[in-house]
Amino acid sequence: MATPSIPPKIPHRFLRWFCHPELFPYIEGDLLELYGESVQEKGPARARWLFVWEVLRLCRPSLMRKFRLLKIFDNTAMIRHNFLLSLRTFRRYKSTFLINLLGLSSGLACALFIFLWVRDEQQMGKYHPEDDRLYQVMQNFEFAQKTDTWDYTSGKLAVALAEEFPQVEAATTVNNSHHIPRGIISADGNSYLEVEGALASPNFLDFFAYDMLQGNPEKALVDPYSVVISEEMAKQLYHGTAEAMGQPLLWENRFFDTTFTVTGVYRALPQSANQAFDLIAPYEQLIRWDAYANDWSGGYAKTYLTLREGISPEDFDPLIAKYVEDKAPWGEKSTMFLQAYSDRYLYSTYENGVQAGGRIVYVRLFATIAALVLLLAGINFMNLSTAQASRNSLEVGVKKALGVSRLALIWRYLQESLTLTFFSAILALVWVTLLLPKFNTLTGKELYWEDPALLLLPLAGITVIVGLLAGSYPSLFLTRLKPILVLKSGQSNANNGTRSERWVRKSLVVLQFTISVTFMVGLVVVQQQIQYSLHKNMGYEREHVLTFHRPGGWYGHSDAFLQELEAISGVEHVSNMFFNLLDNVDNNGGIVWDDSPEGDYIFKAPRVGYGFFETLGMEILEGRDFSPEFSNESDRILVNEAAAKLMGLENPVGTMAQHLRGEPYEIIGVVKDFHYGSVHNDVEPMIFRFRTAGDLILLKLVPGTEVETIRGIQSTFATFFPRHPFDYSFMETDFQAQYSDEIR
Repeated sequence: MATPSIPPKIPHRFLRWFCHPELFPYIEGDLLELYGESVQEKGPARARWLFVWEVLRLCRPSLMRKFRLLKIFDNTAMIRHNFLLSLRTFRRYKSTFLINLLGLSSGLACALFIFLWVRDEQQMGKYHPEDDRLYQVMQNFEFAQKTDTWDYTSGKLAVALAEEFPQVEAATTVNNSHHIPRGIISADGNSYLEVEGALASPNFLDFFAYDMLQGNPEKALVDPYSVVISEEMAKQLYHGTAEAMGQPLLWENRFFDTTFTVTGVYRALPQSANQAFDLIAPYEQLIRWDAYANDWSGGYAKTYLTLREGISPEDFDPLIAKYVEDKAPWGEKSTMFLQAYSDRYLYSTYENGVQAGGRIVYVRLFATIAALVLLLAGINFMNLSTAQASRNSLEVGVKKALGVSRLALIWRYLQESLTLTFFSAILALVWVTLLLPKFNTLTGKELYWEDPALLLLPLAGITVIVGLLAGSYPSLFLTRLKPILVLKSGQSNANNGTRSERWVRKSLVVLQFTISVTFMVGLVVVQQQIQYSLHKNMGYEREHVLTFHRPGGWYGHSDAFLQELEAISGVEHVSNMFFNLLDNVDNNGGIVWDDSPEGDYIFKAPRVGYGFFETLGMEILEGRDFSPEFSNESDRILVNEAAAKLMGLENPVGTMAQHLRGEPYEIIGVVKDFHYGSVHNDVEPMIFRFRTAGDLILLKLVPGTEVETIRGIQSTFATFFPRHPFDYSFMETDFQAQYSDEIR
């Protein structure tokens, strides 16, 4: 340890090594004098830190010692000479230059495209000014056979957290993804637009920092019949943002048919916000439609909160878990926890209650691909350069014989490599600029150069790194040639080299080949996996099945409408259901049966209408389908094979089951197993409940009659719902859309 009068040794030695010898005595004297004063006034410990700080402040180019390598860098004439030599070499060996230019530029362009995509993915959810304190409430629900993770909560939770927990700065609620009220809106009662909206707490706009063009974000959603709309909607419906204020707006969706008053207009949030709503109304409307939306047993909402400074989610998780356990009737089965809002997009997948990836897998994969592409381009440049080494051997021999140092020769070839990489970077920028619209179409994003520095700085760094790495081996390899041997023979042994040099060259070739083969094999494997997913037998027939949402929502009944559709020539079968078969929703836990073991078991529980299994070609192995010939079908269920196995029933038909709320069910049939949702989902235990009010209509069409049949369906739709646009899709198309990311 240094005495108080002696400064710290390491910073002192660094200064002596770094500083110019002519300036060092004067600078050292001033620093020692300043250090002595600091020891007396502030004490030895603080004086040492101040001495280190002063040394770091002196690290300036003007005070730097003239190192040998820096002398080369400072020699402008040599740099200009090397640049001209590089251009002459490029002109002389045009084919090699073009191969390297195209290889490096394509590699850099590929890396830039991936960089833009990765950065956009990483920015999702990070627009909020309080991003580091913004969280979404999640819950793990423990069933007998597994633990499910859900992102929805009770609608009461946000208010309770804000009122009863001092650790919470603010909390807000919005309807969950299964209750987004798609529907139509009209400003005049004549023209209608199809929109997607949200139902949220009064503080939702202020909480998520919406940029209000009109209206007060703190008061705009206070009245139950108020609504705020996007700038685009305001211009489309009222021809301006100011003109929209105070105007009536009819909003009809599956929940309600209500006229609101426009109390605010907001500018659309950035793409990274991941909240693309056309309009927002009070959550109170959802409560009026269904009381469970504001009950502790309901799960209609998503809850977000900001913690106060200094409060960590790890400390708060036990508090919220215990609170909900005491409040909710199923609280002992549920464990609440917080996940950072900015992590929800990339880390959305949970398996058995544990975070297990999500889109972050794609981000890491493509980042790795970008690195490998750059490595491949750099290796290609290095291999071509060493293969052409004999061309430059005489130049190296003559320069060495004339006394040029090896360091200068190394810099000459590094500069040539950097020059070529610089040209490649410029060409890569041109490619990115020209192809960015096509890339946006491919990825389904709206990528752009929001800030040129965000792209140019990484490009500059990548250019320097790739240039130095790509030129390192050729420069070191060529400058090791012995001038006497080169001048005597008129050529070099560059094509042979030492054993280590030959090993390096062969290793580079093998590595390049390995990366290329890995890319090709990976492409083939991914293509085969996609084809397998697209053509796998899911256990039902999705071909020639047309689907659309019936207006009127869940409160409407569709018997007459379905009968008219079934009468259309070209329609084989008609049915309806809640939600979409491909969405993998409609969970139902808490089913018990005779001799059932302890614990709650979770079942997928789609609610379907008459003819559902026939429409989709599903096989009923035992028992019967729902039929209008029987009354009280809502008290009966069908199960799949997996459910019968889980329940331990050898003869399921006729068995009585019961929901924990007391609702009795009689099993009337067993359906052959099929995949519910994506092919990636395992076959799970399922029960099928009968409901006539499902708003998703399914029609099995006769092959070859699609055009005429759709025309008839559209005519029938217009008769029943003249104000609504007819928006349909085929199940096969929707099924393939699930794999759009993989296909892209």
